[in-house]
Amino acid sequence: GAIISNGDMSIYNTDFIDNTTGNGSGGALYLYSDYNHHIEGSNFINNVSARNGGTSEGGAIQIGVESTKLGSLDIISSTFKGNIANNNGNASSSGIGGALQLAGIDTSISSSIFGGTGTDEGNKANRGGAIAITNNVGSHTIDSSKFINNEATTYGGAIYNEEGSLTVKNSVFDGNKTTNVIPGGNPSGTQSSGGAINNTSGTLTIENTSFSNNHANRDGGAIRSSGGTVNISNTDFINNTAGWSG
Repeated sequence: GAIISNGDMSIYNTDFIDNTTGNGSGGALYLYSDYNHHIEGSNFINNVSARNGGTSEGGAIQIGVESTKLGSLDIISSTFKGNIANNNGNASSSGIGGALQLAGIDTSISSSIFGGTGTDEGNKANRGGAIAITNNVGSHTIDSSKFINNEATTYGGAIYNEEGSLTVKNSVFDGNKTTNVIPGGNPSGTQSSGGAINNTSGTLTIENTSFSNNHANRDGGAIRSSGGTVNISNTDFINNTAGWSG
């Protein structure tokens, strides 16, 4: 990608466009989890985390877990569009976190946009079209942000939360989807669930948020939760669809 930082980093009013990594670790930025990072007023557009074989992570940003020390990541008023985590050019295969892959860190995201209404503005990955949380250490808060037309092949069109503690409030999820095709209408063995959010063994809290026009080819047009805890209040669900259930 563009930058690897083994230390505290602050980024203001900066554009990251068309950056690529070939080892699957952060298309634009690779940041270490045991430091404090601040990103504000910045744009991440069409960055790619690619790997020919194996798993690629963080189309725009990957957080690498390097120790047990818990750092922080603050993202404010920033935009993520068209970022992809893929395997050999294929976002449907082994990519985690189209824009962000988060692990081993406290995260706060506010007033930011993931995806958009233009052609190919949505972020894409196999799991977590926009964001993938893949470690149960740390807490993650998203406030006053928008997730528009992001895509995951298997789980979490916008967000994939695996064992993490995630709070989403005052936000919008519209047009996100999972795309894995269910052969012959039989869902057995097919992964394509959680059109907006997939929560696996994590704690998910949602407040004052809207989910509209999200779709999963299998289960959970807006949200799919398995083995975790979900708390929802003052939230609207409008015109979400699933191919099988929920």
